[in-house]
Amino acid sequence: MRSTKSAIIFLIIALSSLVIFVLLQNKRSLERREDAFVFDTLDLKKVKELKIIKGENVAHLTFSSGYWSVQPDKFPADTAKVNKFIRTIFKLQNKELVSINPARSGEYGLDSLESRHILCLDEKGKVLLDVFLGKTAGTDYSSTYFRKPGQPEMYRSPGSFGMDMGPSPNDWKIRKLFELTPDTISKIKINWADSLNKTYHVELKKNDNEWFANGKIALKDPIDQMKSRLADMNFDDFAEANDTNLQVINLENPSVSIEVQTLDSKVFRLETSKNINGFVYARYPNFNQIIKISNWRIEAFTKKPDEIIDRSSNKIDSAHNSK
Repeated sequence: MRSTKSAIIFLIIALSSLVIFVLLQNKRSLERREDAFVFDTLDLKKVKELKIIKGENVAHLTFSSGYWSVQPDKFPADTAKVNKFIRTIFKLQNKELVSINPARSGEYGLDSLESRHILCLDEKGKVLLDVFLGKTAGTDYSSTYFRKPGQPEMYRSPGSFGMDMGPSPNDWKIRKLFELTPDTISKIKINWADSLNKTYHVELKKNDNEWFANGKIALKDPIDQMKSRLADMNFDDFAEANDTNLQVINLENPSVSIEVQTLDSKVFRLETSKNINGFVYARYPNFNQIIKISNWRIEAFTKKPDEIIDRSSNKIDSAHNSK
């Protein structure tokens, strides 16, 4: 009798342990499912086309020969930014199911008005990733709402995507003007006019590790500043079609003209308007788009020869003066 009771107690304990084990396994399985990467089985290296759509705005990018470009004008894209976005979007997790009620989609920015439709395609146009992104969430904006097309489930995923997924083509165009570094610059030619339209010409040339301005040895600080500005020369924005300043700028007769030559004989040019409310206007090289550049980026180049030449030195560039 006692052995029968012991067997029953043992059986009850065993069954209880089994139930607890199964429940724990189910919980862990559910947690793994909820924290799983939604697109982790996809190969992001196969992505050759990217579309970000919001209403009538569409940013369309394509990849070729190691670089991304913005369509339809094939304007160079910020390839590092695009690659970072693709890596991030492939890490979406269904961390938390927030709703399956379509009526609440606006609350999470997943309705047709606010959501951004993200499409990643391969080189043959096959869709690899298709998702709608909504608002960022949390007090520190560290997570984002999303859903898949045709599915009611709306999730919250770790990661903020709001600042890196602009639906305008201009959001993805590279802002850097020159692909060079300070140590590769060998020549700089500058023509500029002051507010009284008096013109100045400065030709800077590197010779045996020394810089010369119009054939005379140059001061180090202004040369270093120019080289640094050229290497970091970004533009701030594209000029909008309704920008009234476009009526008064005259890029056929620029106020500042800069020509840069590198050690490997590459030549870069920039021609800008006069300063208008803290900005100068220019035409992006090889494209017909007008860009705006903060005037402080250009001020380093609007120096008179006397401000660049080292008057304490009598050294001259014989090559320059033998012309």
